Amino acid sequence: MKIKFLPILGILLFLAACSEDNSNEEPATFNLTHYKETRSYTFQGVDYQNIRDVQIEGNKIQSYTYESFTDGISQGLISEDDYTYNGDGRVIAKINSDSDSRQYYYDSQQRVIGISAVIGGTEAYVRFVYLPDGIVYNERINAPYDDSNAHISSRCIIKLDDEGHVIWAGVDPDKNGIADSVRNYVYSGQDLSQVVFPDGSVSNFVYGTAKNSMLFLTLQSYGHDMYNLINAPLWAQGNEEHIRDIMDSEHLLVDTDTDSSMLELFENNFVQKITKYEYHEWTGEPVTVITSTTEFFTD
Repeated sequence: MKIKFLPILGILLFLAACSEDNSNEEPATFNLTHYKETRSYTFQGVDYQNIRDVQIEGNKIQSYTYESFTDGISQGLISEDDYTYNGDGRVIAKINSDSDSRQYYYDSQQRVIGISAVIGGTEAYVRFVYLPDGIVYNERINAPYDDSNAHISSRCIIKLDDEGHVIWAGVDPDKNGIADSVRNYVYSGQDLSQVVFPDGSVSNFVYGTAKNSMLFLTLQSYGHDMYNLINAPLWAQGNEEHIRDIMDSEHLLVDTDTDSSMLELFENNFVQKITKYEYHEWTGEPVTVITSTTEFFTD
């Protein structure tokens, strides 16, 4: 039994797919150079360790490498993902070692207008259509974004504010431009504080003072608006758990992000290192404790 990292960023930034660069600005002195994720556990007397090292330049993700160890012996180093950016700092391509790829396309205002992807040998396409007042369509289609004959298989509608935060999102099953099952979002500063679901139920979120380094890096790499547009189907249809996975809040949640965790912070309150413990039960086996750490490095 081997446990490998789940590439959360890659999953959210396409499999969930539905302006100006609104990336969070931080002082130039906060310059991340790389971060490292490590997961360690023992199963049936064998020690496993998985390490992902992510290279960063200009606070943008450049590449991933992955290495696994069994009883301290390397199983080989794999180059996983490589990112390419245009002159305006927008990501235009992401390619991994399995030949999966994502290509991102922009208009003259550097707003994302299309994504073409090959995942597991299957092609997939997303188109973005901009309307007035911050309203955008995220459409799953069967051909590249600029094909006028492309068929829309699904559409969701999302409204962003000037900073790229989500105001509301819903699905458009009839493709008539009217959002159904709308979820409304409320922010306090840069943190998502409340979600009102279509049935009237409400989820509230409480934060500590620690700032989310992973989200900072993600928004710097993709742009705030683009991050939320790509994740529009989850904003439009997700439950509370989904929202927690993609929320664009500056700070870490108190109840889930910091419980059972150990935090070390930079002087500016961004997370320098976070350690978490997971407990897994397998049939006929003792409980497996998985220790995971994520550590950020600056120059």
